[in-house]
Amino acid sequence: KDGRLLWHYLQPGYRVAVIPTPIFHDDYVYTTAGYGAGCDLLHLVPEGDGTKAERVWANKEMDNKHGGVVLLGDHIYGFDEQMLVCLDWRTGKTVWKHRGYAKGSLIALEDYLAVLGEKGVVALLKATPEAPTELTRSEPFGQAGPRNGRCWTAPVAARGLLLVRDESRLLALKHEASTGPRGAER
Repeated sequence: KDGRLLWHYLQPGYRVAVIPTPIFHDDYVYTTAGYGAGCDLLHLVPEGDGTKAERVWANKEMDNKHGGVVLLGDHIYGFDEQMLVCLDWRTGKTVWKHRGYAKGSLIALEDYLAVLGEKGVVALLKATPEAPTELTRSEPFGQAGPRNGRCWTAPVAARGLLLVRDESRLLALKHEASTGPRGAER
C-alpha cells in the first residue's frame, strides 16, 4: 500500500546479468541467475510486523542466464547453460538433464514446454519428472539459422500461434496437430 520494503535477501553471487524472473508459489520464492550464480529457494515467513526470507536450499544445479524458468507441479524446468534441466522444487536436486537445444528459453503451456534454442531450434515437449518427451521439432529460421547465430528471447503463445524471434526477425508458427496443449490457443 505504501511502497515500504517488506523483505530482502542478499545473494552475493547474483552480480552479472540477473535476468530470469523469480517464481513465487505458496510463500516460497525461487531465483536463479547465470555466470556461476546458481539458484535459491526462499521461504517467506512472518516476523513481527514484517516478513523474513529464509533460505531453504541453494545450489549450482541451474545457472540460468536469460532463458527463464517455469514451475509445473513440484518441478522447475529451465536451462543450465547447454542443458534443459528439471529440478525438484522441494529439494533443489536435479531430476534430469537433456541436451539438444544449445542454450535456450522456454514457456509452459499447461503440461508442455515450448522451447526455443539459441541456434533457432523450436520444440514442443511433454514435461514430466520422468523424462522430457519431444513431440515436435523444427528449425523455422532455415539452414542459415537465426541472425547473428542466436535467439535469446522466450517464445510467446497467442491465438494458436507460437511467436519466436532472433535479433531481427519475428516468426509466427502454427502447429496443425489436433492434439496439443490448450494453452497455445489462448
